Amino acid sequence: QMCIRDSTLPRDLYHGKGALEALKTFEGKRAMICVGGGSMKRFGFLDKAIGYLKEAPLYKIVTAGGKNFLLCHSGLDNFSPERSPADYTADELIWAWPELTDRYFDDCITVFGHTPTKSYGKKYNGKILKTDTWIDVDVGVPYGNNPCLLRLDDLKEFYL
Repeated sequence: QMCIRDSTLPRDLYHGKGALEALKTFEGKRAMICVGGGSMKRFGFLDKAIGYLKEAPLYKIVTAGGKNFLLCHSGLDNFSPERSPADYTADELIWAWPELTDRYFDDCITVFGHTPTKSYGKKYNGKILKTDTWIDVDVGVPYGNNPCLLRLDDLKEFYL
């Protein structure tokens, strides 16, 4: 699902009225703030932007096609089925490197990127990797692979 705001060039550049406040709604992996001179820092805008980014959620739970999905950056480090997503630290949500044999929640499919699928072996390079409890959508675009989209309603893959 792509959200386009009137102050946005789709998911790339935010500018104009409401741009700083939009930062706290980011649900992506990372954000970059490009500053030219020192005016953003001098007038407090840089600190304000960093503050908004700190308010951005580390994960989101959505329902699509009758299934629940946990959307996060890298999976769940130190996973335990007794823990809820809210029990994980930022580091555990940002720096996980799941193994093919790792299992997450049985009632909620975890969707993440961060680990290029080629890390799991040559046969996964450039492809979305699905297990019964998690899906890795990092197909390795920086390595020359085509971008992809995963439609959660039916888990159909689209390669661009």
